[in-house]
Amino acid sequence: MENFKEKWSLNDEKKQRVILSKAAFLVLMQDMDRFDAGNNKSGFVNRIMLEYAKQSDAVRLLIASTPAEKGKAFNVRLSNEAENLIFNQLREEQEKKYKSAGALIKAVIEEYSMLSLPQREAIYFNKKKETIESFIANKQAFRVQILGYYYDIRPYMFVVDPVTQYNYLIAFSKKMDERSDLEILVSMRLSRINDRIRPIPREKRSGKITFQDKKIVSARLEECTPAFLMNHSVDVKVRFSKDGIRRYKEIFYLRPQYTSIEKGDIYNFNCSLFQAEGFFIRLGRDVEILEPPELRERFKEIYRDCNDIYNKK
Repeated sequence: MENFKEKWSLNDEKKQRVILSKAAFLVLMQDMDRFDAGNNKSGFVNRIMLEYAKQSDAVRLLIASTPAEKGKAFNVRLSNEAENLIFNQLREEQEKKYKSAGALIKAVIEEYSMLSLPQREAIYFNKKKETIESFIANKQAFRVQILGYYYDIRPYMFVVDPVTQYNYLIAFSKKMDERSDLEILVSMRLSRINDRIRPIPREKRSGKITFQDKKIVSARLEECTPAFLMNHSVDVKVRFSKDGIRRYKEIFYLRPQYTSIEKGDIYNFNCSLFQAEGFFIRLGRDVEILEPPELRERFKEIYRDCNDIYNKK
C-alpha cells in the first residue's frame, strides 16, 4: 500500500481541511444542536476524534477507498489533545492508510455519522457516561447541579428510550436543600446532565439500589418509556382522518402506543399530556383530540394562536 507519510503535515494554525459528504455534514450539524454543543465545528470534531478515533476502522477503510463526492468543506482547528492523538499516537499506523490527517478525520466522522443516534450521543458524552457507570458499578451516589439547584443522585442504569432515541439515566434523586430524605424516581437525559459531577462519600449517602427500588422502576417502565418517567400518564382519546391514521403509522418520534381502537378511527392511549401534545400537534387537521378536556382546550388555544399569526395584517 502506498505510504502517504510525506503528505501528513500541520500548519502553524493547527488547521486541517476536511471534506464531508452532505449526509455526514448534516448529521454533524444536527448533533451539534441535539447535544447543545454550540456552533463550534472544530470543538465538536475534536471531541469525536478523541472519543472515537481509536475504535475499529473497518468501515473507515471502506470509506477511504471510495471515490470522494462533492460535499461540504471546512477547516478544523485541532486542539492540543487531538493534535497529539492524530500526529503522535495514530500517525505511524494511519499514515499508511490515509493520504493526510484530514482524510483520517473525514473517515472517522463519516463512520460516526452512520451510527445510530444513541450510539453517537454515547460517544460524544463518553467521559461523563463512563464516570456515572463507574458510580453505578461501585454503588456510589453523586451530586450534580441542575438549573441552579444541587441534587443527590442514586444512579441505577442507563437505557435508550425507544421513542426519543436518547440515552437516559434512571435514578433516585433528592434535592439538597429539602429537609426530608424523600427521594423521587427520575430519568435524566445523558446530554443534559451537568459535567460537574461529584461523588458523595458512602458514609454520608449510600448509592446502593435495593430490590424494592428495582421493582419500582420496572413497574413504572411498564407504564411509559424512560423519557416520560417523570410525567403522570392519563387516558387520551383521539379521532384520526384516513391520512391521520397513515401518518400515525409512519411517524415514530414521540409516538405513543395506542391501547385500543373504537369504530376504526377513534384511538385510545395512555400517556403523558406532554407526549400527547408533542406528537399529535404535528398531525394538524388529521387528528381531533376528544379527551381529556384539558388537552382538547390546549389544542384549541394553540390553533387560535396560529390563526391569529396568519391573519395579521
